[in-house]
Formats: sequence, C-alpha cells, structure tokens
Amino acid sequence: MIDVINDPASKIQIGVLPPPLGGVSVYLYRLKKLRPQDSFIDPRTLNRWQKIRLYMGADREIVVHGNNWRTLMLLNLLQIFRKKPYSVVLHGQGWLLDYDKSAGWRHRRIEVSLRNARTIQVVGENIKYALLKEMPELNEKVFVRNAFLPPPLEDEPRILASYGQEVREFIAVHKPLIIANAFQLAEWKDGTDLYGLDMCVELMRRLKTDYPQAGMLFALANDKFRPEYYAKMKDRIADYDLTRQFYFLTDQRELWPLFRCGHLMVRPTCTDGFGVSIQEALSFECPAVASDVCQRPTGTVVFKNRDMDDFECKVRSILSAKKSYEESLL
Repeated sequence: MIDVINDPASKIQIGVLPPPLGGVSVYLYRLKKLRPQDSFIDPRTLNRWQKIRLYMGADREIVVHGNNWRTLMLLNLLQIFRKKPYSVVLHGQGWLLDYDKSAGWRHRRIEVSLRNARTIQVVGENIKYALLKEMPELNEKVFVRNAFLPPPLEDEPRILASYGQEVREFIAVHKPLIIANAFQLAEWKDGTDLYGLDMCVELMRRLKTDYPQAGMLFALANDKFRPEYYAKMKDRIADYDLTRQFYFLTDQRELWPLFRCGHLMVRPTCTDGFGVSIQEALSFECPAVASDVCQRPTGTVVFKNRDMDDFECKVRSILSAKKSYEESLL
C-alpha cells in the first residue's frame, strides 16, 4: 500500500503546521521539505466556505492528518461532488477519545468518514489494533508507518540559538543530563498524568543521592495548560529540594539538538502513538527509556506502564552502564 511518503503523486496535506510545535505539526513541517510537490494547508487558516471551495475543487488527493474530524466529515459529505479520494493519517490515540465521546449522528458520521477513506495510515500497531477493534471492516485500508522523519540538520543553529544562556548553563553543569518532553500537561481517561511529569519528578528524587549532579530538562511547549497541576508539580520539586536539578524548557522549540549532549531520554507516557522524540534520541545515539504502552523504536528500553520501581530500575541500568564505560576510558 502506497503511503504519504512514497507516493510520487502530488497531494494536498491538511493538518496543523507550526506554530505550535507538536507531533503532527513537526511531522508536517519535515514532510513539507521531503515533498515539495505537495500543498500543505493548515485548516485553522480557513473559514468554512474556504474549506468547502478547497475540498470541492481539489484536483488531487487530500490527506487529513491528526484528529481533524470536522475536516474529515466535511470531506465525506462533499464526496458526491469530488472526483479525487481522500486519505487519513492518525498520529495517536486521541481520535479514540473523540470517538468515545461522540454519540448519535456524530459517532456514525466518524465511522462513515473513515470507511470512505482510500487509506488510513497509523503510526503504531496499538492504534491499528484499537481502530480495528471498533471497526474491523477497515482492515484492508489500515496500515502502519511510524511517524519519524529525520530532522533537517540545517535547522540546528537556529534551534540552538533559541534556547538561551540559562539553558546552556544548565546543560553544562548537569551530568547525567536526562531529557523528557510534552506538548502540554494533560490527563488521560482516569486522570493519569499523560506525559508522566509526576514520574519524572519522582525519578529525580530517587536518583539524587547516587547522582547528585544529575539534571532533568523537561521540554514543555505549552506551559499555560492545566496551570494548577503545573504549580503542584513545581511545589513538589521544591519540596524534594530539586529546584536546581529540574529545568522546564518552555515555549515553542524543537528538542532534537539536545540529544547530542543528553545522556538519556525518558518518555513515561501512559498512552502514545509512537513517540517520535524517542526515535530522534536514538538516531543521535542517546539512549531512551519509555513505557510499554505501544510498540517502541528498536533499541528502546521499555518499562511497565506507571510502574515507578521498574522505571527507576531501567534508568539506573543505563546510567550505570554509561558510567562504567566512561570510567573505563580514563
């Protein structure tokens, strides 16, 4: 089955473009560099009538990225007038929350819109499983392709310049340097911290005695969401006397240049699509520890989801191995 990367035919790619920086927007930014023959359109820049005119008059296949259900349903409604197909790329399990919350006509319309898509590309086997569990008839249309696209190295000087002196000083004085990231603080169905910030804080508390120079750089693109929980975590960091060991890199910045100097990347998410940042870390030879909630890139060390003891054990095993290796070079 031909995917959005390898199909030579020109397409119209619909999805969120930077800013903000997130899984979908970064993917599309990089895809745009790989596929100059395509058109890339952020649906937020169009009103309803502009969308209708675009979708009805499109002379190429349209590819919808993310959880743009309004776009998807509109495309399906206009399909009677359109001559070209549409396809879908699901980047995570957020679509399942929207589907679960839907009822009546909207729930049915999502199903119909997916059934009428030419292909449905998902970024992990877990997403394919969840989708086919709800709609097994889509089996012939669904295929898996992970969401990692190599970062454009020519962007590195610009990204590094955006970090600032304070970040560079934090990196310089902390070893090992552990890196984690989240688009914004969020909770999953049962109120669990989706990105595992709470686990990162607890990890640093447990490592402090044996690794007094360790530092956690937690990249948080949007620090305005869930401000009460954010304040709670900062208070916990202070209570654990970790203020100097924990740094929040906020605002819209890409993270991958940090993996060149980082010693470990952690991703304790309670749900995930793939975890592009893991693949980026590994591509720069930075080890990665991640929860076992989905298929992870080859080379990732996985731990049992929300199991703090297992998380700590896997992190310590990597840090210990790196420390022994570095000492052997002296």
